Amino acid sequence: MLVTDATGAPPDSQRRDFMRISRTRAILLAILLIASWVLVYDWARTSRHGAVPAGIPRQAALGASPATSQAAPKGPWGELEITPITIEPPADFATRFSQADTSTWYFRDCTFEKLSELLKTCGLTDEQRADVIRSATVDSSINGLAAKPERSLVISLSRDARTLLYQVLAADAKNGQAEPFRHRPDPADDWFADSGLSEATVTLAHKLLYRRGTMEAFADVSAIVPALATEDERGKLFCALARQSALMVKLRIRPDSDVHGLIAYWGRGGREKEIGPLIESLSKVPGGFSLSVSQLLPRFARARAFTYPDPVDTTVNGAYDCHWTSLNFWNKPPDDRFTNPDAVAQELRTAYHIVDKPSQLGDVVFLLNEKGQGIHSATFVAEDIVFTKNGSNISAPWLLMKLPELVAYYETVGAVKVIIFRKNGI
Repeated sequence: MLVTDATGAPPDSQRRDFMRISRTRAILLAILLIASWVLVYDWARTSRHGAVPAGIPRQAALGASPATSQAAPKGPWGELEITPITIEPPADFATRFSQADTSTWYFRDCTFEKLSELLKTCGLTDEQRADVIRSATVDSSINGLAAKPERSLVISLSRDARTLLYQVLAADAKNGQAEPFRHRPDPADDWFADSGLSEATVTLAHKLLYRRGTMEAFADVSAIVPALATEDERGKLFCALARQSALMVKLRIRPDSDVHGLIAYWGRGGREKEIGPLIESLSKVPGGFSLSVSQLLPRFARARAFTYPDPVDTTVNGAYDCHWTSLNFWNKPPDDRFTNPDAVAQELRTAYHIVDKPSQLGDVVFLLNEKGQGIHSATFVAEDIVFTKNGSNISAPWLLMKLPELVAYYETVGAVKVIIFRKNGI
């Protein structure tokens, strides 16, 4: 299998002589370069023109996790320092949260008879089944039914019944259950601990939780919002639900680091001249320097790391999902064709090829469910770390996370199959 590297040749001896500067000047040069990168980085994340015209990001609230930084195994990407963090959306997103309508359940390709049997299989009581069917109307756009059950019925569902029913609803993107809030259950870490929410809100929130594979999930925004008396309470609940674990990853650059190897790895995609001077300069800092990996990513990813999509209308879900994110990793500006699933499939067929495992910057990690349907994609960064946006919801940030944790995030009933695509010529 032929893979083209865009690594560039190492500088010749004359260039090394030219770059030989004093230690003090090297430090000053490194500081100036870092400052200029930060300015470009901030401009790219806030400008509404130029290279990043779509999906303008909003800055996230970051918090350090109790865990300390850990060193990852060395590889062609160099020496990584990984720190678990938590990430929360801006507080003003709570307004959109309170306006979300999750009160309608869409049953695609379904008749009243099939719906009755489905609800019975899911464990709803006779009274609950009758209420759901009574609220259902024919929806020709999905060749099925749209039900709008009473809020009291939604709250009354048992956890087992909610889990089974919402597993069915999750198969259709029209339902809020397709992209619920998710949290890894931990007896020592309650989802709503330290949230500042009232006891009544926490009790109701726990009542509405259900299982999605190995995760706890929450989808019933419309059922809980009427119980939230104040804007402050709505904001606290939204931040608690939307809080996600992420990774802050830094590249440790030392005087004895393999500078040419680092430039070859992080400069892939013809970006050696873009990131080379920074890495070379930091290698001259006495004692070394730890640089955020996000600053070494292509401009598209660099502008969005640890941010949220900017709200553009009154809907909670936007056009910019995981596939748009993955296939635009190398692009400037981003290509909005990749909001269309057919365009995504066509691009993977014609512009990518399959490899055995992710090993170089930019490899696309594609997740398939048991039916062979593509349910998520992310971009390999280094080691087992990926750049990802987990859903099109405005509460889903662009972040870095471990690939095994991403797979667990998307596992529901069956195992998730992983396929790796590599862009031709990268």
